Amino acid sequence: GNPRVSPFVQLAICTFGILVLELAIIRWMSSQIRIVAYFSNVVLLASFLGMGLGVALGRRHPALVNCCLPALAGLSLLLAFSRPIGLMNLSFPDPSLSLWGADSPTTLWGFAGATMLVSSIFWAVVAVFVFASTPIGWLFDQMPTLSAYSADLLGSLLGVVTITAAAAFGMPPVVWFALGTLPLLWFSRRLLSWMTA
Repeated sequence: GNPRVSPFVQLAICTFGILVLELAIIRWMSSQIRIVAYFSNVVLLASFLGMGLGVALGRRHPALVNCCLPALAGLSLLLAFSRPIGLMNLSFPDPSLSLWGADSPTTLWGFAGATMLVSSIFWAVVAVFVFASTPIGWLFDQMPTLSAYSADLLGSLLGVVTITAAAAFGMPPVVWFALGTLPLLWFSRRLLSWMTA
């Protein structure tokens, strides 16, 4: 059969996919659910938390990567149908306006609902990146530390350049997500073959 791809290349491929996916989710989510744009760092913090947990879990449970695409599909469906189900223009009161006596655009129940929505989105993004990052933990244990960090940096830089180019050429979100999920799909297949070898 074909020789296995080196751990260095595999790690670069994984971090490439994760960076593309992270930037794609941040960019698309803020346009599909407007209150997420109000809290610009929510998705970024969720992705960082998910990656940290995923790397830790991946050392013992690398096959968790197989859960990434189902989790991402669920999140993508929520975003794709955000307008029909009333999430796109959900309002969120600004506490600073209330403080100065201005009218708040929503009720207390609206505030609570929006807060629950943002919290749910946060944990959904965490779950996607937990699953996506498990190969990193596995591969870091197979490589010298310096090589692992070099591959991580290379893949991340390529991911940033790729998503920037895709956005500059006006490519739609489906292309952004395809660029991010294809490496993860490849990892899902590879990890299954490793575990059954």
